[in-house]
Amino acid sequence: MSREPRAVRSTCLITDIEGFRTRDAATQREMQRRLVTMTEWGLRKGGIRRYQARYQDRGDGQLVILPAGIDEFTVVPTFILSLRDALADSNREGSIGRMRVRLALAQGVVQDGYLGVVSRAVVVASTIVDADALRRLLTASRHSDLAVALTDDIYTDVVVPKPTPLSDRAFTAVSIPAKNNERIGVHIQALHTVDAKPAGRASFDPTVAGFALAGIGLPGLLPIADQMVHEHDYFGPDEDSHVDSAWHPEDTHALAEHDDGDEPDDDQGWP
Repeated sequence: MSREPRAVRSTCLITDIEGFRTRDAATQREMQRRLVTMTEWGLRKGGIRRYQARYQDRGDGQLVILPAGIDEFTVVPTFILSLRDALADSNREGSIGRMRVRLALAQGVVQDGYLGVVSRAVVVASTIVDADALRRLLTASRHSDLAVALTDDIYTDVVVPKPTPLSDRAFTAVSIPAKNNERIGVHIQALHTVDAKPAGRASFDPTVAGFALAGIGLPGLLPIADQMVHEHDYFGPDEDSHVDSAWHPEDTHALAEHDDGDEPDDDQGWP
């Protein structure tokens, strides 16, 4: 009989591209590539390497499970502001039109499942990112490329106690309807797009091919994927188990440059 998967408390974030279904196939593919690269760029700004997080595709967005034990005072605001800046840089380049994103963050216990992760926090984040309140906020905020929603506990724990670039006065408290007549308390904000890149900030280059277009196909990654999953198992090794852990397809895009020595310094930009 298989053991119950480990339960690890983590922060979950979900992104969703506005109006994705109305774009043609080539634009959709390019938007997906840029969002993946923006996400990894923003996480690295917060000190998280690609292989440390878990990723799951949503078609018009992405689910990311952050590693346990992170410094949320640093990671959360840094990632949000980096994603805002990356969207601004991408939209200044302009080849695919304006790209706008909704972002939701929740936290809770996460376990491995057969089709991905199992977590109430993921369900909550999925509900929030698709909520009418967040959609309307981004639609109405024509000077913003990013609308973010934080669950009340993340807002209270991360934004309120310590001054960060995410001003607590800019958030609005709302109640999101969920299943079984439940309500989810969240704080939402549309981040104003910075029109010009501030001096000293590394730019996000949307024209640089990310992992998905790097010429490495999935079959070629299978031999190294299993090794990397063992080296960086999200839930850690099972002390009394000698059965190899399963390979997760969502982990493979985090493997292209797993040698930190090959990665650029933060001040050199990313990717």
